[in-house]
Amino acid sequence: MNSGLQSLEQRVAVLEKLVNDLRAELTARPGNWLDRLTGSVKDQEAFEEAMRLGREFRRTGRVPDQLDDSDEAL
Repeated sequence: MNSGLQSLEQRVAVLEKLVNDLRAELTARPGNWLDRLTGSVKDQEAFEEAMRLGREFRRTGRVPDQLDDSDEAL
């Protein structure tokens, strides 16, 4: 067998195992994905602001005009 083809087959086998492992891990986790995410954000205040801006965007269909002092430095 061609060594290139054999190498490709080995790589595909490794990828298939990784996909199967990920599937098993995902199905083994009970509960809501949002519950698992809760608390994983380091800066809660920035996260809340991002959520507020997202709600505002969905409500109005446009980017909020409000900038705070930290945004002006960007």
